[in-house]
Amino acid sequence: MKMNENRKCKLAALFGEMEWGPKARGWSQSTSRLMAEQWRAITAEATIHSKKLLQDDANADEAGEVDPCAMLEL
Repeated sequence: MKMNENRKCKLAALFGEMEWGPKARGWSQSTSRLMAEQWRAITAEATIHSKKLLQDDANADEAGEVDPCAMLEL
């Protein structure tokens, strides 16, 4: 459930096969063609950029705890 602009509850859209399935398959196919050296470059750049983020502020909920679902392991 989520709130609409009138502050009334409505069902949130589901992650659906019709909307995202073809896109996810396309991304999967394109990433499967990457070589090991390309993956190393991607993960190196992601690591550099992730260190620039304020992780504690970005991943903390109101109680100050980090949501484990928001964590990315490389």
